[in-house]
Parts: sequence; C-alpha cells; structure tokens
Amino acid sequence: MQDFRKAYRNLDVLIIDDIQIFSKKFATQEEIFHTFNTLHSNNKTIILSSNVPVNMLDDIEPRLISRFEWGISSIIKTSKFL
Repeated sequence: MQDFRKAYRNLDVLIIDDIQIFSKKFATQEEIFHTFNTLHSNNKTIILSSNVPVNMLDDIEPRLISRFEWGISSIIKTSKFL
C-alpha cells in the first residue's frame, strides 16, 4: 500500500478510465478517496470516465460520488459509424 500511495499521490495528472469497475471494491475506494483528496488539495488534475453519469454509479461510496461531482461533467456520444 505504501508503494501505491507514493506512486499515485504524487502525480500531476491522474486519469482513471471506467471508474465504475471499482463498484463494491470498498478498500480500493478508500484509497481512491484519500488519493483524490491529496491530489485535489495540491491543485493537481484528475480525469475520470465512466459508462454512466456520476449520479448513476452503483455501489460507489457516497463520499466518492460527492468528490466526483466537484468537477465538470460531460456526456460524450460517439457515432456508430466511427
């Protein structure tokens, strides 16, 4: 865990694709929560993506949902012809 904290809490930019995969993984969510707080308080950039809007994420702790809602949300639709 110390290696994880050292690696991820000192980044300038954190990008997590498919944040919903952490559903029901509460120990991981705990680390993400503290990592998010550390990066945010140090004015670092955090980019998250999900296959559903933030308010529809299931089995993600409410305090994480709250943090995710601090930022700008955007729905990106792609054409089926791309």
